[in-house]
Amino acid sequence: MTTVIEVAEDTCDRCGPSVRAYLYARMPSGRSLAYCGSCGTRYLAGLLDQGATIIDQRHRIGEL
Repeated sequence: MTTVIEVAEDTCDRCGPSVRAYLYARMPSGRSLAYCGSCGTRYLAGLLDQGATIIDQRHRIGEL
């Protein structure tokens, strides 16, 4: 099964448009979130506790 999480932009919702997102979450409400590696690590446990579907691309940090 392929999971698609649509976000407005591929940037961190917390840090702003100058920081690329690597972790994506879709909340049970349908709301989608995108986080950089740092914020994704910080919020991952809480997102999972809330039942979010996660796409974790943090292993791609540093790739061109």
